[in-house]
Amino acid sequence: MADVTNEEPTEMRYQEKLNGDLSYELILAVPVTVTPPKRPSPRKNVSAENLMEKMKAAEKRRLSLKAKRLAVVATEISKIEEASKRKKELINNFISKTQEDLERKMKTAIANREMFENDLKSRVREDLEKIKRFIGSLENEATDAVE
Repeated sequence: MADVTNEEPTEMRYQEKLNGDLSYELILAVPVTVTPPKRPSPRKNVSAENLMEKMKAAEKRRLSLKAKRLAVVATEISKIEEASKRKKELINNFISKTQEDLERKMKTAIANREMFENDLKSRVREDLEKIKRFIGSLENEATDAVE
């Protein structure tokens, strides 16, 4: 263990303060720092075979780590490609749906316009017929009045 030496076995100091209180300081021993003994590291006999085995094991570890990194990168790339494919598919679906909606609206607008024009034409024809009848009746009255 550690050697603990007591240069001053016990020392006691006290002090009286202004308001009549006493304070005590008790020192039992001088502080000692204990450092653990250093153990020498065991020397291993390193042979060429041991070094080669260690180098081969290190190379295998490097290769396996590289393979794992490549696998992770490949999965990330496949996820990105899949997301891109889904995005293109959604965009194409949106475009086709929007185009179909616009074509349907255009057909509806054209049909409504044709209905409106046909209705307007029929009303104009009816008004022309009324006017022709009225003119015809005026001419008949005029010819009757002349006779």
